[in-house]
Amino acid sequence: MECETVRELLGNYIDEDLTDTLRRAVDKHVANCTTCLVDLTTLQHAVDSLKESQEIEQASPWFAERLLHRLAQETGASPTGIETPVKDLQLGLW
Repeated sequence: MECETVRELLGNYIDEDLTDTLRRAVDKHVANCTTCLVDLTTLQHAVDSLKESQEIEQASPWFAERLLHRLAQETGASPTGIETPVKDLQLGLW
């Protein structure tokens, strides 16, 4: 098996979403290829870190309004670039 093929399979390998035959082929390759072993180890560490990370706390419902107001104060511009007051806008993710 070639390195390019192994790299394409590493995500599925970590997710244990390969056939037994493909899994053994990847195992055999990384046992003999330092570069692919490093790639596998790096990817596994990234996946483990993401699993261990805490969920990001959602911003308060008024965060966007306060941010736009603060930017308007600092730049002298309209908070939204339009005449509608910020409190009348449905603010969400842009």
